[in-house]
Amino acid sequence: MSRNNAAKVNTQKSVRRSPAALLKMAESLDRQAEGKLRNRPTHTPRMLKHARTAEREGAQMRRAAELIRTFARVFAEDLPADLSELKAFQPTKQRFLEIAARRGVLVGNGYHAYYVDGNEWQDTGPEAEAIRDLSTGVKPPEQQQAEAEQARQTEIKRMVDELRNVAVEGFFPTPDNVIDQMIAAADMQDSQTVLEPSAGIGSICDRVKAAFPHVDLDAVELCPALQKILKAKGHAVVGGDFASWSGNGRQYDRVLMNPPFEKGSDMAHVRQAFNHVKVGGRLVAIMSNGFRYRQTTQAAGFREWLEGLAGDVLELPEDAFNGSNAFRRTGVNAVMVIVQKPGGQ
Repeated sequence: MSRNNAAKVNTQKSVRRSPAALLKMAESLDRQAEGKLRNRPTHTPRMLKHARTAEREGAQMRRAAELIRTFARVFAEDLPADLSELKAFQPTKQRFLEIAARRGVLVGNGYHAYYVDGNEWQDTGPEAEAIRDLSTGVKPPEQQQAEAEQARQTEIKRMVDELRNVAVEGFFPTPDNVIDQMIAAADMQDSQTVLEPSAGIGSICDRVKAAFPHVDLDAVELCPALQKILKAKGHAVVGGDFASWSGNGRQYDRVLMNPPFEKGSDMAHVRQAFNHVKVGGRLVAIMSNGFRYRQTTQAAGFREWLEGLAGDVLELPEDAFNGSNAFRRTGVNAVMVIVQKPGGQ
């Protein structure tokens, strides 16, 4: 009898659950994980802590369920495996959860700081490593890629969450329902070039790429922390300070933007961004409603400019940036401005 087979015999004697019972245990954990991973509100620090804590627990349950299924399969299908470290292993749900636990990374959130999963395992003992190696050995490449992508998304979420309660001037990410209206107004095609000149965490970029995966999209963002998130998401960051950005001589079919509103900066940003629109192209911007009634020289000039281009102004709901799905709430009245560059076909 080989060493591996002897180890398997010894381990089987210590197992007190059949493969069928183990699979039932995994199914139970999957159901618990589903409840933990449901969508939860995150618009207050306390809600954010509860949501991310539940997500972490759910992810651990899913990993444990996967370990259990692999462990059951090894014995049910008599798969080749080195079980020399598992002679005393007891396959309880709690033990699998311990083996599936990752070390936490603290995310600052005021009085409601919380932990998210890091890259290191809590239990690095030989028994735990052996159980995780069983699962790794039978995972198809597509599952390994999916898990790597999930880890990347978790890290992005951690970076984004760290900004929820940090003061960043003019940082109010665009809600998805508003972005969908922008995309519809832009009348986009999948082969076009697109610019987001005040990209933030990439809310508009993400939505555009999801709807039109083959667009050539560039992002400009001043804040280094936001640039890091954009790059982690895979967006091309081609500039920092848009006020001094030359555009490298490039112009775009579409410009979609939600610039900062402070001190009329949205008017300046929109007019500058229009310089980067191709002839026949279109700009769609979220702006403060203030330019429509303010009596400043800047506002009057913007109204004249917009009227000269026959631009459209569409009302947004009063709570467009104050709903439960808003990343950072504000009660400011906003509108959507649509401007076509004359010329072209």
